[in-house]
Amino acid sequence: MDKYSELYAFLYRSAKKLISDFENMLLIVRDEKFPAEMEEFVGKLQRLADHATHEIEDLTPVQEETEEEFQITNELCEEAFRAGLEAKDFSVAFLQRQFRLKYIDACNLQDALRQDGKIKRAFLVGDEVCKG
Repeated sequence: MDKYSELYAFLYRSAKKLISDFENMLLIVRDEKFPAEMEEFVGKLQRLADHATHEIEDLTPVQEETEEEFQITNELCEEAFRAGLEAKDFSVAFLQRQFRLKYIDACNLQDALRQDGKIKRAFLVGDEVCKG
């Protein structure tokens, strides 16, 4: 709770200063500098809000996600095959990026594509795979 108290104190001081700046802006409402002053004020307010948001996110305990077991479906295999053909890439890294998979899940998807006969390991090219 100390971190929240520190954040509160920081925000209180910062907001108090911003309120003072805002009140002082009333003196120049009809001045040519007013739009620039207003824009600067809004920027300061936005930075303070962003700072507070990031601090709160850092202080919030992470809740563990319940992981669902990854399932390789025929639809996923077809989609992966089409995407791989289009990109001319069936590598594990490509499958991870394209479908936002964990490494092991991308490996399993690649293996499923290979077992279905859709792709085969290219000889002499290491782990690169090509159209079967």
